[in-house]
Amino acid sequence: MGVVVASCRNDAHDVQRVRAQPQGPSTVQFGISVVYADTSDVQWKLQSDRWEEERTANNPTREVFSGNVRATQWAGNRATGTKMSADRIIRDVKERIWELQGNVLIQTSERKTLRTQSLFWNREEGRVYGESWVEI
Repeated sequence: MGVVVASCRNDAHDVQRVRAQPQGPSTVQFGISVVYADTSDVQWKLQSDRWEEERTANNPTREVFSGNVRATQWAGNRATGTKMSADRIIRDVKERIWELQGNVLIQTSERKTLRTQSLFWNREEGRVYGESWVEI
């Protein structure tokens, strides 16, 4: 008659590593087209080559659009003529701030343009501002 004894060890460091939240985006999609709308009739149709979403506790916290990012403003079912493009757009979901980065171009329906490398849009305050040189 033989007795086999086996045991395992639960190292606290290993347990923490297994339970740790994963780093990086929780979702990555390619060739995406999305529509953002608020309670008004105005909406933005946004397209990009790559979209990443980061989540905490199943709630989106940040979205990153990259690669040929383009957006068109719509009012109802008609385009207003206002367009924007950038190399990258970051949307902070909680703070409701959008950051446009790299080769930012905004063109209004009146053909007025704004060019810069970085631009912020605070939807809560209804304010657009920048921290770099702007050409209007």
